[in-house]
Amino acid sequence: MTIENSFLNRRWNIPEKNPQHNILEHLLFLRGIDQVDHEAFLNTTAGTTHHPSKLKDLDKAVARIQQALENKERILIVGDYDTDGITATAILLKALQYIEANISNKSATANDRTFRTSTYQTDTSSNEKTSLIKARLPHRTKHGYGLNEQFIREAQELDINLIITVDNGIKAHKEVELANSLGIDVIITDHHIAHEQRGMPLAYCVINPKQAECNYPYTELSGAGIAYKLAIALLQNLKFKMQNANEQILLEEELLVLATLGTIADICPLTDENRTLIAEGLKKISQTKNPGLRRILENSGIEKEVTSEDVGFRISPRLNAAGRIDDPLLALQALIHSEGPKFADQLEEQNRQRQELTKKAFQQAEEKIEEFENQKILIASHPEWHPGIIGLIAGRLAEKHYRPTIIMSERNGKLTGSCRSPL
Repeated sequence: MTIENSFLNRRWNIPEKNPQHNILEHLLFLRGIDQVDHEAFLNTTAGTTHHPSKLKDLDKAVARIQQALENKERILIVGDYDTDGITATAILLKALQYIEANISNKSATANDRTFRTSTYQTDTSSNEKTSLIKARLPHRTKHGYGLNEQFIREAQELDINLIITVDNGIKAHKEVELANSLGIDVIITDHHIAHEQRGMPLAYCVINPKQAECNYPYTELSGAGIAYKLAIALLQNLKFKMQNANEQILLEEELLVLATLGTIADICPLTDENRTLIAEGLKKISQTKNPGLRRILENSGIEKEVTSEDVGFRISPRLNAAGRIDDPLLALQALIHSEGPKFADQLEEQNRQRQELTKKAFQQAEEKIEEFENQKILIASHPEWHPGIIGLIAGRLAEKHYRPTIIMSERNGKLTGSCRSPL
């Protein structure tokens, strides 16, 4: 092991080269890819995929969702305010509404009454027909992260029978207990690690490859990746087989595109199944028929085949902008609504606002941390900094000064902080 300083004065620990390795093998070794995995890592056309049913509780979730759809039960999808959570929500919402439309003639029943309320700022249906499947995304400052008591209470008032979480829920013990007490089943799909002491919430079922009892071969799927697995399992279930095979294939390709966006945006490891998913998904993004996503590509200035850099630095920041400074539902509307371009243009404006807020706050933070110039940790706070951008500021400062950074926003006598450390 040798230690070298870069021109940016960063210390690099460089393992000695194995004389039996060629340059490609050495580069892969430095990235943690074992020699036995070289061929699979490089040959994405061969593809590494695992059957959804290998995920613990997935078959149980499919059966419960099938029951809900056939019985016209109301279903609520609860996502998150970042790109992974937004795309995961869009995946499951699109799949379920497609299935619902194909297994029902929408005959009027007592349970088919219009499912809209002012607490859902904008109807998440992609058309004017009443749907029994809706989605709810938390507002960063009003609700905090993931499933919460307010959403559970709203679900009770709206006669919702089933809640499905995407990209959250693995630590929502109290919320799941409340839902259980109200007779609402909860299916959790998440990729985060469970609470070390409390373990899994007592949900109807939990789909998470990181849970100890799950034997799924790959544990690094994103929230959108897991939602994609569930959606594909639902679409391919024998009872949900549609007559229009081409239509279903096109839908599955669109779901793959959304899963690709969420996986790259959440900086998941590009190995195994993620690598195959992204390799296939990137080919299809530039050809997407999704009107809102096409407008996002136009607004991003992307005119060629989309790359992972385009997703990470152009597309994802626009989807994230809504959740950073306002309501993430706007980003979801851009991805699922027939008038998606209208919402995509609003996203573009919010992204410009986010950029201006971040630029101003970063300059203020630079001035504040001067007093910490010789300290090992940089710390700054300001009452005008929006909670949705402090993570961006902390990340930029940590990268620029190569020191752990803590940035805080002051609101109503409380500090909300974000911490970042240089890689």
